[in-house]
Amino acid sequence: MKARKKCALAGVLAALLLFTSCDTINAYLSGEQQTPQEPAEAQRAEYAKKATEEGGMKKIGDTVECEDLGGVIMAYTVQKVEIFDDYRDSGIPEEELEPREPNDNPIVVVEVKAKKVSGPEKRETNGAEDKFDDYQHINNIRILNGDLMEEEKKTGSALIPNVLYFSGHPPVEEGGFRQNHCRFWLDPGEEEVFQVVWQVADPVFEHGKRMIAFDNLNGGLYLYIGMDSSPPRGAYVDLEMNVEEGKSK
Repeated sequence: MKARKKCALAGVLAALLLFTSCDTINAYLSGEQQTPQEPAEAQRAEYAKKATEEGGMKKIGDTVECEDLGGVIMAYTVQKVEIFDDYRDSGIPEEELEPREPNDNPIVVVEVKAKKVSGPEKRETNGAEDKFDDYQHINNIRILNGDLMEEEKKTGSALIPNVLYFSGHPPVEEGGFRQNHCRFWLDPGEEEVFQVVWQVADPVFEHGKRMIAFDNLNGGLYLYIGMDSSPPRGAYVDLEMNVEEGKSK
C-alpha cells in the first residue's frame, strides 16, 4: 500500500514538472518569457522607483541615516562633489589608489561626512584574527549614473562600481600592501569627513551588447547610501550633476 502511494505521488510530481516545463517553453517560444525577479530584487526595484517618482530622493546636504545588519546606525551627509577629467588633477597621490590601477577616464570625488550614531566601541585588535568584521564599509555608499539608475528601477540589481580611492582606509601594512582598503572605524558619536572616489570605466561588451556599468557620466549622478538588503535600508541622493552641464560642483 505504501509503495503504491509513493508511486502515485511521484507520478503527480512528474506531471507538475512536465506541465511547468511545457508552459515555460511555450511562453519562451511565443516571446512572452521574462527573466523572473527574486523577491529581494523586486523590492529594491520598487524602492528605487518610489525614490525618484514620489519625491523621495535626497539632495546634497541632506543626512541619510541607515542601519546595518549588525544594528549599527550610521549617518552620512554628502557635502561636496567634483569631477576631474584626469585623476592627476585631483591631488590624490597615485600610491593611494591601490589596489587597482587608474585609467585615463574622468573621476568623481565625493566628500561625505560620516557619523556613527550608535554601535560598539572599538575593540582591541587581535593580530591576524582581527578580520575587521565590526568595521563599517564605505561600499555601503555606491555611485550610479543615469544608466545604472534606470537599471536599478527595472531590476533592483544594478552593477556596483569599484571604489578607486577612500581617504579613511587603514594604514599600509607590512609588505606595502593595504588590506581592507574600504573599511573604517568610528566610535559612537564620532564623525569624520571622507573622500570617496570612483572612476569611469571603459565600456565592456558581451556578445556585441554593452554591459550596463559606470562607463559614462550621462543622465545625472546619484548615490545609494545604505544596505542592499530586503527591504532596502538606506536612501538615494541626487548629486544634481551631469558632466554635460559642467566639470565640477
